[in-house]
Amino acid sequence: NVTALSSATRGVWAGGTYVDTIDYVTIASGGTGADFGNLSTAARGYASGASSSTRGLFGGGYHGSPLSAATVNIIDYIEIGTLGNALDFGDMFTGRYSSGAVSNGVRAVWGGGMGNAPTSNTGTRSVIDYVTIASKGDSIKFGDLTAARRMLAESACSNNVRGIFAGGQQPVLLSIMDYITIATEGNAVYFGDLTEARTRSVSGSTSTRGVWAGGLNPNASNVIDYVNISSTGNAQDFGDLYMGTGAAGGCSDSHGGLGGF
Repeated sequence: NVTALSSATRGVWAGGTYVDTIDYVTIASGGTGADFGNLSTAARGYASGASSSTRGLFGGGYHGSPLSAATVNIIDYIEIGTLGNALDFGDMFTGRYSSGAVSNGVRAVWGGGMGNAPTSNTGTRSVIDYVTIASKGDSIKFGDLTAARRMLAESACSNNVRGIFAGGQQPVLLSIMDYITIATEGNAVYFGDLTEARTRSVSGSTSTRGVWAGGLNPNASNVIDYVNISSTGNAQDFGDLYMGTGAAGGCSDSHGGLGGF
């Protein structure tokens, strides 16, 4: 239940169930993650990360154990090129966890999520809210997803125009993909469907292609799907992970406003 974000050079992972640590790697090299700092709150799972080329934001999540969770509306931020603990940025429009998060380098946008303990099917959200990454302050309502759903954390990706939220649960597993135009406000629009209904896929993107890997269906999946972000339509098969993986965190060096290939 970790979340991830990145700049053009660093990948950063934060939080998780019972964890407040932040780790980072240099994407162009290999090696073990190094300590970056800590979140502003202890033991925060199911947060959702988005970033510009310099600043990373972690929105929402929950404190405590999964069976007695206290939902969080906190947005933390870090300067990705430095080291240190996360600082308070503001608050989400509504406190929730397991939202999908996207960015165009200017705005960070969160969609969907859950307002109760993870074992509950009540409190599922359709709300989309956003902040301007370069400033600080509370998020503003953007619109709504086509359907309320939870377990979208890490299952959203973007280029510098569009953000796509994929899969989720309401409580049945979903394959639906929605998209938004990040620079505007309004409700999400149907994009297409994943090849397999699932939650908690790892996602990443370039300026042209979005990719979802693994997830829970409810077992750990090894499926990798992709779409062309500028079009609409169903996802296509990319390949397979070497083993089924779900509820992880993924990032790339060319997402959102970072450019790339």
